[in-house]
Amino acid sequence: FFFEQNITNTTTPLLLKQDPNQTFSTMSYKAGIIKAITELKDRTGSSSIAIKKHMQENMAADKKWLNGMFLKALKEGVAAGVFIKVKASYKLSPAAKSAEKKKAAPKKAPKK
Repeated sequence: FFFEQNITNTTTPLLLKQDPNQTFSTMSYKAGIIKAITELKDRTGSSSIAIKKHMQENMAADKKWLNGMFLKALKEGVAAGVFIKVKASYKLSPAAKSAEKKKAAPKKAPKK
């Protein structure tokens, strides 16, 4: 089987490449996992089953679910430091949270 890899360099944060207005049908599995964790807002972390259900509910009907790609994205995200695994749950790392907040913060207009 040939799978498409979206990862060019694992040392760079992948959060900077995602578009917040993107839907689950057009984004990568890693970006979908990040969006699902932030939307679930679970303090202790979200289980992989809850993340999977959330992604599948919001996925387009024409897109096929690839469980292997989902699990691979989870493992690579933990290895890259984007996610933190706590028992059977996953959280966003503090670095990932700060990168997301910086990206979401609006720029102020310069005063004249």
